[in-house]
Amino acid sequence: MDLQEQGPPKGKIYTERTIWFATFFGGPLVAGYLLFENFKAFGERERAKTALIMSIAFTILLFAALFLVPDIDKVPRFIIPLTYTAAAFGLAKHYQGAKISAHIGAGGETQSAGKAILVTVVGIVVLVLPILQISYLSEEIAEASVSTRTYGAIKNEITYDAANITVAEVDRIGASLSETGFFDEQAAKYVHVIREETRYDLFISVVEGSEKEPEMIKAFEELHKNIQTSFPNNKIVLDLVVDYIDNIVKKIE
Repeated sequence: MDLQEQGPPKGKIYTERTIWFATFFGGPLVAGYLLFENFKAFGERERAKTALIMSIAFTILLFAALFLVPDIDKVPRFIIPLTYTAAAFGLAKHYQGAKISAHIGAGGETQSAGKAILVTVVGIVVLVLPILQISYLSEEIAEASVSTRTYGAIKNEITYDAANITVAEVDRIGASLSETGFFDEQAAKYVHVIREETRYDLFISVVEGSEKEPEMIKAFEELHKNIQTSFPNNKIVLDLVVDYIDNIVKKIE
């Protein structure tokens, strides 16, 4: 009995092109599901289960990396999805490429674009929601650990992580800022302090562009010199920031 008498292969499959685009936009779980469905259609159930397990394991590792690997936010955003998409495409090409071509060549059907889009959207939701939830919880925990001390009648303010630095240390910094005249009774000022071993980073908010004014920088350099004198056993760093502490426009140390 020839192929025409047997009829086209049963089942619908995802093409390599579909796997590429769906994985890039939907994430590694989508890749695992598409490979899983193809392996099932080809009667390779063990490989189908392996593909699904590997995609779940990779997704867990990806989540861990996003929150635990230092400076991962500095990696260009397209690199990570491009990497796992290329990996998924390579696996599809190696293990399924010939079977996909044979399936289509024998008149077998492929999954519709609508089905692929639906799977991709579900993958996006599954991937993004946990990230948003973890980010929210991390911010809540971080905010819960932030304490505040005020100085003077005008309430100049220092915020700090109570788990990382003591009240006595913060008060010493507050006293130094008051002695140097930075904390005055004219306008309330706000400083965030972070300690790293024997080093203190003081994050001070400034107006954008002021870091380019020589007189302003000279004043902060003098402030740094005076505070450093009060802390001979510690390194003092002034981080001039605009809007938020990660946006450091000038570092004085």
